[in-house]
Amino acid sequence: MSPEAAVGGGLALLVSGGKIRIDLKSRKVDLMIPDAELAQRRALWRPPVLKNMKPWEEIYRIMVGQQGSGACLEPATLYLNIIETKGESRHSH
Repeated sequence: MSPEAAVGGGLALLVSGGKIRIDLKSRKVDLMIPDAELAQRRALWRPPVLKNMKPWEEIYRIMVGQQGSGACLEPATLYLNIIETKGESRHSH
């Protein structure tokens, strides 16, 4: 969930001691603050400056998407349902 916060999602707007509501049945987490305060927090939010210390960090940040899209390598999403779209692949072992 942390990448979502780093790009300004709802988690980025949560402060220490803030109240949230977790609904397990609908798989939803809500920030319990008035809409006006949420809008103000969103307007004031700035993304953190991230510094890559190793090449793997840069590769991860460039290639891995947010949790909403599966938190996977983004190019991999081009191959979802590949058998339905492209047919059986050749044997490669």
